[in-house]
Amino acid sequence: MGGAAKNSVVTVEDADGLKTAVSEAQDGVETTVQLTKDITLETTLEIPADKNIKLDLGGYRLSITASTKNVIQNSGKLTVENGEIFGAESKNVQDKGVAIYNNSGAVVVLNGAENGSELTVKGTRTGLENYGTATINGGTVTSFYRNAVYTEAGSETTINGGQVIASMGSSGMGRAVSAVGDLTIHGGYFYAGGSSGAGDAF
Repeated sequence: MGGAAKNSVVTVEDADGLKTAVSEAQDGVETTVQLTKDITLETTLEIPADKNIKLDLGGYRLSITASTKNVIQNSGKLTVENGEIFGAESKNVQDKGVAIYNNSGAVVVLNGAENGSELTVKGTRTGLENYGTATINGGTVTSFYRNAVYTEAGSETTINGGQVIASMGSSGMGRAVSAVGDLTIHGGYFYAGGSSGAGDAF
């Protein structure tokens, strides 16, 4: 008798292994990809539309070398937990790298603790940029110099808990949440700071 395919678990220790694990994951079936070391990417990790990836960071950090590049570009279904996703540090407003860029039609879920621990998502420009459907269940979402979370028209974002922090920003920037799309907040801590004209919570 047939049945639903079971979730497979793949461990990875470098960028090539990570990208191979994603590309070889069975379409539509959740695959857990677990880091066993810190990994620094040279190019963006792409999650194709037909993939369902649970990224268990294993307590490690996934980062990228260039502040102009996104760490993860998601077109499928992505769940992230247990570690750190970091863009390259920069205070140059022209550097537009995002920690997690969630495309239209894509789904991303961030699982961390209510107090902001267990998961950190920190981008150069934005921690999470959402054009699809996003849920923040905890952890910390932040950025080096701009909005912690940005949502585009037509997107849906739900924040159930955790910390959303924009600690820096210049005029017109540095919002905790900059929402153009639909936004629902059930809980969480929100902070925004920066120079004059920055620091709106929403």
